[in-house]
Amino acid sequence: FFFLSVERLVATFAWAWSEKESALTIVIFIILEGSAVLWSWGWAIFEVLSDLFFKDFLKVVFSSSFLVLYEFDSIVIAVNYRVVRQINTGARINQYSVARSFQIRENVVILTVKRLCQ
Repeated sequence: FFFLSVERLVATFAWAWSEKESALTIVIFIILEGSAVLWSWGWAIFEVLSDLFFKDFLKVVFSSSFLVLYEFDSIVIAVNYRVVRQINTGARINQYSVARSFQIRENVVILTVKRLCQ
């Protein structure tokens, strides 16, 4: 879920670049997905080793990292809500984009559903 938040953060601030679907966009998504897979494998190995060797220390590390990632999710959601409020103030010359407003609203929906699934 953390990497979904990172991807949504990229989509929030680089919305125009993200919407172009260029080759670099695909590279960023592959890097994020690869990082998510490596993170999952790392935690799987970490859990096996924790059961075999040292349980308490790894539980503290896991709990601490979970709290940090949860706070990061909260920050991403807050940033998107703030952008939604700015968009809702109305169109301003050279500052309003329909694509950006749809991207931000999509981010809010995705992150809200993700938060409910956690």
